[in-house]
Amino acid sequence: MTNISLNKNEFLAIKVEQPFGAFYSVRLNSKFILDRAYSKSASFNGLEISGAQRKIRKDRLKEIGEFIDSDDAMFPSSIIIAANYYEDDRLAEEDDQWRVETIDEDLNLYKLIVPSEKNVCSIVDGQHRLFGFEYATEDFDLNCSLYLDLPPSMQASVFATVNFNQSPVDKSLAYNLFGYQLDRLDSEVWSPDLLAINLCRYFATADGEFFCGHINFRLKEKNVPKGNWVISTAAFVDGVLRLVSKNPRLDRYEINKKTIWGVAGRKAIKDDPSFSMREYFKSQNDKAIEQVISCFFKSVESIFDITDDSSHVFVKTIGISALFQLLNEILLRYKVSQNTIDSFPDLLRKAQVIDFEETEFFTSSTKGQNRLLRMLLHFVLDRKFEEMELKEEVEQELTEKAEQYRRH
Repeated sequence: MTNISLNKNEFLAIKVEQPFGAFYSVRLNSKFILDRAYSKSASFNGLEISGAQRKIRKDRLKEIGEFIDSDDAMFPSSIIIAANYYEDDRLAEEDDQWRVETIDEDLNLYKLIVPSEKNVCSIVDGQHRLFGFEYATEDFDLNCSLYLDLPPSMQASVFATVNFNQSPVDKSLAYNLFGYQLDRLDSEVWSPDLLAINLCRYFATADGEFFCGHINFRLKEKNVPKGNWVISTAAFVDGVLRLVSKNPRLDRYEINKKTIWGVAGRKAIKDDPSFSMREYFKSQNDKAIEQVISCFFKSVESIFDITDDSSHVFVKTIGISALFQLLNEILLRYKVSQNTIDSFPDLLRKAQVIDFEETEFFTSSTKGQNRLLRMLLHFVLDRKFEEMELKEEVEQELTEKAEQYRRH
């Protein structure tokens, strides 16, 4: 029998494979979840909570609290939660991300690790049961179905599947919870993350693209050949968002505001010059965004000789994130133009001096990602470390490492 050692905030989990994708069945305490979770429906209006699966009166919540405190208390059906996104729909930093490690694959036994107390867990289904604990003196363990790295739009899909296929729930509830209409939407009212999901589908399957066969997109058929490097849907979606939006949720609200002429649409979002492709998103020029991403990552592939089975830092989550941020900075400096696109290879060659196999320096953490991005900005865009507003010790560390690369 496997010797299992669990530290604080580590939990045993069982992996459940289904056509939509895998989730983990895990036992978590109700207080533990509420301390680290947020609910997109948790807004009070007078005596009622609005925007949840159903409007729940405060006195009803008190009744649930009384039930929780009784000897008959039980919630045997699972709470569905999704970890690793902040409440503004941004992918959580590496240091805040919940993750699993394999204990015994034959026994289907895994370890869930929750590294911080940050609110990176969305309550997808079961909000009313959890709200009840706020009106109770007791807390107890709950059966949870946990999805990792599931983008908000796909959380809406889970909610719809669970509720609409089993009971006559109004489809507008998914919109209230997640800001998504689940019927086919005209691209004019796509939110930034819906655009990112759409681009993810394309790049995950389009022959000749850098990401083809390398994104773990939750399709019924496996779309990542065995042995290939692989990133999550969330990593790609977060990368696209770094080109277009600071707060995807706020943008979604603006896009879906009702006017006398109908829904406001993408043109309603505010300008933000710190996001290089935002104007293209606003004007629905999605093809331009697709082409820029395609050209940039094809240049990455050729300049750094990245193969399907590569272990290069650029095919890890921190690398993909840093590259999308670098792309944004390149476009902000040189503008979006054919000349800029043509210059991608020459700019990236300037980074060939960096040792991207140095995994002890470019660790899979927020710190490692920041090191990688700053080193890329330094070599590719000639940005001085002293201009990056870094702590003195960080600036010195990066300066010494850059000099080491130049000497070699």
